[in-house]
Amino acid sequence: MHAETARLEHVAGWYSSRVGFYSQLVGYGFRTILPHLHGTTCLELGPADGQMTGMLLERFARVVSVEGSRAYCDQLAERHRDDAGHEVVCSLFEDFTPAERFDTVLGTHVLEHVEDPVAVLGRARGWVAPGGRMVMLVPNALSLHRLVAVEMGMLDRPDALNDLDVRLGHRRVYDLDLLEAHVREAGWEVVATGGNFLKPLSNGQMEAWFTPEMLDGFHAVGRQFPRHAAEVFVVAEPRA
Repeated sequence: MHAETARLEHVAGWYSSRVGFYSQLVGYGFRTILPHLHGTTCLELGPADGQMTGMLLERFARVVSVEGSRAYCDQLAERHRDDAGHEVVCSLFEDFTPAERFDTVLGTHVLEHVEDPVAVLGRARGWVAPGGRMVMLVPNALSLHRLVAVEMGMLDRPDALNDLDVRLGHRRVYDLDLLEAHVREAGWEVVATGGNFLKPLSNGQMEAWFTPEMLDGFHAVGRQFPRHAAEVFVVAEPRA
């Protein structure tokens, strides 16, 4: 088994995006990037077990999900077996060559995992249709809860890998500046940026203490303070 595939299968053996606070964060993320989704076809990179896939199928006529874990691919195929507009491709991004191009290329929580994010972003230029765009959303090193963790001595610096980062196979933690730099280095023009959800506490604490109204409020405020939101995103178009 390819080393990268083995890394992904290890995570797929225990992680689900469909439980706890993170499942809610996925929904908030979709609402945040929804205005930036374009056209009728979408290439979804790294859907894992597909918490966002169903949302995308409500927005796009056709969604192709590319996932490197066979376990996750099997879950996706079973979950959306009745969706004629959905296709699952089991492949590493580094090996993926689509037969078509897409109006929107979307990656959520992808770039922190891959060995060479600039190379993957460069390949993605060939996956977007003329007039199309790419949206990349990643966890944010400067999220409020990570800044608090530094002050508490739980992290050496905001972009340090914590225990959960290591378990999830993260290789880096982005801030908005690094995300924009990698996107531009790969030959894209950044046309919009933003943040999703202002996260003051850990997932477990928010699950235990926050009401739905409080979560909605922190989602709204996250748009006002994107550089310190839980997640940051970039919208880009191929540079001429």
